[in-house]
Amino acid sequence: MTRLRQLAWDVWILIKGYWGSEERWSARLLLTAIIGLNLGLVGVNVLQNQANGALFTALQQQNAAAFYRAFVIVIVLILLYLVVAVLRVYLDQTLQLRWRRWLTDQYVTRWLANRTFYRMRFSGRVDNPDQRISEDVRLFIQRSMFLGLGFLNSLATLASFAALLWYLSGSITLPIGGFAITIPGYMFWVAVLYSGFGSAIAHLIGRPLIRLNNRQQAVEANRPLRQFQAHHPLQQPVPDVPVVVQPGYLVLCAANRLAPLFLRRDPARRANPDRERI
Repeated sequence: MTRLRQLAWDVWILIKGYWGSEERWSARLLLTAIIGLNLGLVGVNVLQNQANGALFTALQQQNAAAFYRAFVIVIVLILLYLVVAVLRVYLDQTLQLRWRRWLTDQYVTRWLANRTFYRMRFSGRVDNPDQRISEDVRLFIQRSMFLGLGFLNSLATLASFAALLWYLSGSITLPIGGFAITIPGYMFWVAVLYSGFGSAIAHLIGRPLIRLNNRQQAVEANRPLRQFQAHHPLQQPVPDVPVVVQPGYLVLCAANRLAPLFLRRDPARRANPDRERI
């Protein structure tokens, strides 16, 4: 419980900055519109379910007028769903872009202030802070929006379809130990058990991937630095990756750096500037 409380507090610290900033009103307006569009998509799904039921009922009864009427309703609902879904994605991406720009600017400003970037090199607490700022901010915002809106969408879908599933499933009677137990809305309870069991299995399988995902980000962040140091051997290499330098390479680098100094002092070169360089 303590770890969950600390996690919730850390997430709140990261989130509250932007939603209390100078962009808070536009951000709140975008979030309200996104939530409204999500709820609208759930409503369209419910209407599509009812229209599909009327379509197949008319097809079973061989009622041509009812079939064409239900078919037109289904087409209109599909088009409406596409419009609402595209608009929701557009507003979602706009909000994520604004949030990421603001949060990245805050972290970069703090990282460069008071030579913080220099002191962090020797702390050993954060590896590749520039890569962390770029990548972790993006992942945090994307997953926060995905999980938050996904949870809200799941609640709305559950509330919308639970009553429908309860009404359609009816009740079932199970004889257990000489007693007859009647379960009302049995399809609803089967759906709840199925989703709960699937969520538990997904959690058990996916939990070890958290550590592997963090390791992957660290390795991918070290790769550009290793490549840079491989081309610039005078820089300090990454501890776990040895850099092999040829014996004459440093001498050649020093000669290239010192050659312009000697050439500027050559009187023959000043007299003949078009002379071929050595």
